[in-house]
Amino acid sequence: MSDKKKNEQESLQELEKAFGVGVNKGGDRFNTEGWLSSILSGNHPNYPDHKLLNRLIKVGWLIQECSNCGYSEFRKSDSQSPLLLDYIDKDKSNRDLSNLRTLCYNCFFILNTKEKKIKETPNSPDNLGFTIKKIKTWEEKGKDEDNE
Repeated sequence: MSDKKKNEQESLQELEKAFGVGVNKGGDRFNTEGWLSSILSGNHPNYPDHKLLNRLIKVGWLIQECSNCGYSEFRKSDSQSPLLLDYIDKDKSNRDLSNLRTLCYNCFFILNTKEKKIKETPNSPDNLGFTIKKIKTWEEKGKDEDNE
């Protein structure tokens, strides 16, 4: 190789180092404790819960199992456990670590639907009394026709 080409390669390598190409800059800044602390302190209120849960598990601040029933099985496809992030006081703006817990889908919906009102729909238990009254009147009507 000629001296000219060697000099060109060396100067190119020096430029790459100067501009940080190929140089480790300290790892993934989003998994550092400082970044997570700023999210938990409320500096990033729109940060998605599923990403926060994954990062908290990666750093080791939360364990990858349901805090209610202990479910900790992993999917074969991606080696993840199907968990959701739950706020103990139900205030999503309170992202204090002591207010967060991991729940499996089953526990999440059991614990959260107890506290929510069931929407009134035609098939809801709230309107079931009306349906039972209709059935009784229909049965009574049928009995009246049989007696005649």
